[in-house]
Amino acid sequence: MFKKDRVCHYTSMKSAIFILNDKQINFTPLVSTKDPRESKQWNFGFIGNGQRICLENYEEALNDFDNSIKNNSMILSFCGWNNEKINFENNAIPPYRQDYYRVGWARSRMWSQYGEKHTGVCLVFDRKKLEEQFKSTFKTDKKFTGRVEYQYHLESFVIARKIECRNIIEHGVDKALEMQIDKYFHEYFFLKLMDYRDEHEYRLVVIVDDGDSIRLPIESSLKGVIVGIDFPSEEYGRIDALAQNCNSAVERYFLSWQEGRPQLWGLL
Repeated sequence: MFKKDRVCHYTSMKSAIFILNDKQINFTPLVSTKDPRESKQWNFGFIGNGQRICLENYEEALNDFDNSIKNNSMILSFCGWNNEKINFENNAIPPYRQDYYRVGWARSRMWSQYGEKHTGVCLVFDRKKLEEQFKSTFKTDKKFTGRVEYQYHLESFVIARKIECRNIIEHGVDKALEMQIDKYFHEYFFLKLMDYRDEHEYRLVVIVDDGDSIRLPIESSLKGVIVGIDFPSEEYGRIDALAQNCNSAVERYFLSWQEGRPQLWGLL
């Protein structure tokens, strides 16, 4: 549970039961995220030669780009390893406790926000195996993986909303959209405001047609199932059985908090 290549997905008890029973995890469209920078309208504009032609003949493309990117970009989010510099000595944190401040599953605020106020579940994955499954499941070239970058001022996102007129005039709207995503996928999917930096987010992204729902098999990549401190104790046996049925080698834990410090315990 303390390896650097582990990534974690927080969810509710109900969703965790569905995921483990189905042995697959759902992607969600970008428009459904809780970040207003991603879910609210993006105001695209034209640049370069041919702006008059684009405004007269392709003005609807401005909204088409916005709607297509946000509704057809399917996202799967995880909390990753905290690789920031931490002054453990000044905080009097002994060496055997230090990794608790780096792993993705020991984040109290994440449990509060995404783990249903500590009543939910954190699913722990091997990132490399997750990526292997991701690549083999989705054959399209329009897929991306990586950690999210955090900035105070998203200047490059402003530039990413400028559409080269020659791309639309020469190649048409659909091809121009593909070119736009290829060039600015980092700004669209892997760039967030600094307020979110403590999430240390890692993402899988797939571009689909017409908002198609997609799932990723998890049997080979699932390494741990951790229930929150307020997870219903009468459901321990059920979640334990589902976890083992999904992957017999998966580790199962209960996460307690003692004076604000996280501590793992065997689930049963």
